[in-house]
Amino acid sequence: MIKDIYIHIPFCKRKCPYCDFYSETSIYNFKEYVNTLIDEFNSYKNYLNRENSTLYFGGGTPSLLPTKEIERLFKHIGRSIDLTKSEITLELNPGEIDREKLLLYRDLGINRLSVGVQSFDDRELKTLGRIHSGAKAVETLEMIKKYGFENYNLDLIVGIPNQESRSLERNLKIVEELNPFHVSAYILTYYEGTRYRELLDLGHIKSMEEERELNFYQRVISSLKSIGIERYEISNYSKKGYESKHNSNVWNYGDYLGLGASAHSKLKNRRWSNISSTREYIKDFKSSKTIELISESDILNEKIMLSLRTVSGIKDKEITSSLYDHKLGDLERFKRDKLIDFDRERVFLTDRGFDLYNSIVSRLFI
Repeated sequence: MIKDIYIHIPFCKRKCPYCDFYSETSIYNFKEYVNTLIDEFNSYKNYLNRENSTLYFGGGTPSLLPTKEIERLFKHIGRSIDLTKSEITLELNPGEIDREKLLLYRDLGINRLSVGVQSFDDRELKTLGRIHSGAKAVETLEMIKKYGFENYNLDLIVGIPNQESRSLERNLKIVEELNPFHVSAYILTYYEGTRYRELLDLGHIKSMEEERELNFYQRVISSLKSIGIERYEISNYSKKGYESKHNSNVWNYGDYLGLGASAHSKLKNRRWSNISSTREYIKDFKSSKTIELISESDILNEKIMLSLRTVSGIKDKEITSSLYDHKLGDLERFKRDKLIDFDRERVFLTDRGFDLYNSIVSRLFI
């Protein structure tokens, strides 16, 4: 039975040039979309555990949903599953919430917010195609705390084109002053199909040199550590007890249900996804799904890939034994290079190993 639910809200005011998540910027059919979310939720009732663990609203920009629509959706879900002990997260952008929304979120039981700050530097925000200012980001975070949301995450991007060490230090100083409980810090990635990748390929923008990028990221790690925010996953940092339960379930290869256009689900050895089109999803969410049976070898390798994203690493004895049997030479070489540490109980990456995560993991697939 599934205890973790993700709901994709694909609406955005503007598509960020680096973002590869599915979103719509012109079709705001909120009522029809929520109607379909409710219908899809109803179709999975027999798969859901009454005692829910996490509910996550991602996007897109979930905070764009009108208050009456998110309230309607919440009340419907709450009639079928118990959300009283759930971690309930909603993503939002600076400047797109107000007192009314925050009070409603709190009353509905939303207890964790994730804020797409990315940077507090106006020049960098313009480069990233963001529509808020650094001042508006600080104002939003202070408002969130004012209305009782101490448990919030803020997103930061490192390696922005032409980013300077001075602006990075200003960003980190503001984070230190805000003293959040959770930070997601990402190195800018130029995903296929994004506007940024197109501009990179055309030579219109230039990515940051890898060594400089890694030095910047190490500076982020040390700054967060100075205020008690420790790494627990390759890109995620928190104070003790404030790790994202929803994302941790994914990294631990747990089952989850995804609702909405482009959302993905997993139950044991089955994975399925919805079509990446709001129009087609509303038209017929049932027939627009893609279903995949996951092989035993793929399950093993996916567990290796996801577990090594975390600081705790691989603790499954069956997997560590398989790595000993098939990849001992690679493990020993990585350990000599101080990229990995391991024994028969656990395999995990060092801080330096996280910097080379992709190349290490690809060598350990069985």
